[in-house]
Amino acid sequence: MKRCPQCGQLFEDSVGYCPVDGSKPVPVGTGEDSDPWLGIVLGGKYRLEKKVGEGGMGKIYLSRHITLNKRYAVKMLNPEYSNNQEAIERFRREAVTAGELEHPNIINVTDIDYTSEGQAYIVMEYLDGRELREDLRNTPVVDPQRALRILYQVARALDAAHAKGIIHRDLKPENIFLIDRADQKDVVKILDFGISKIKGARASNLTQTGMVIGTPHYMAPEQARGDRDIDTRVDIYALGSIAYEMFTGRLPVNGESPTAILMKILLE
Repeated sequence: MKRCPQCGQLFEDSVGYCPVDGSKPVPVGTGEDSDPWLGIVLGGKYRLEKKVGEGGMGKIYLSRHITLNKRYAVKMLNPEYSNNQEAIERFRREAVTAGELEHPNIINVTDIDYTSEGQAYIVMEYLDGRELREDLRNTPVVDPQRALRILYQVARALDAAHAKGIIHRDLKPENIFLIDRADQKDVVKILDFGISKIKGARASNLTQTGMVIGTPHYMAPEQARGDRDIDTRVDIYALGSIAYEMFTGRLPVNGESPTAILMKILLE
């Protein structure tokens, strides 16, 4: 198979030129390092250059604007979720929520669109740094002054989200990104508002009563119970759990399985 580098359409090997834009299709790679999305241009603007991350719902690519030569991060929803309305809604919510907040400590989302094949993608600012989790693996106990600088920025971001009625619901070290700049180290960017809750909004299928959403180690008791009417305090609880971990090198609640952790939070 071949893929047009401009529009992304797939063609048989015998096709010499794309009938859409006249580009010469290139072979889709093979082998463990291959990725059929690398090299294509999304929306006529963003050329995917390198895969830089992968999660449960999608892959993240370093991309470059073909006119401005500016770097962006593009998050592609995995193809298996293309017909999953709940996954698409969660993906869309992540883009809309982060885009609405426009805070220096929250990742900036610039666009959400779909490929010609119907695959959703989000365009975000490209962050050159690492997750807080990576630092905690290397240095489990963080210097108190440094920890306070990081936590203060996280608190500012949460305050901005809460002021707009947005609850993150999955705050954890993996969603706290740190950037070192020439004039400032440990600049915080909060990631992944995909399971955020809009205060006062009617529950959707993503947030039905009794559904436990979040990461157990940082989950408040009411969230662990699956309560419907959670509020901003679940984010404050998670921030406290992260602070505990940074200052002590230990998780406040731990167990052999996610279920065991949830039971300790609820009962102990």
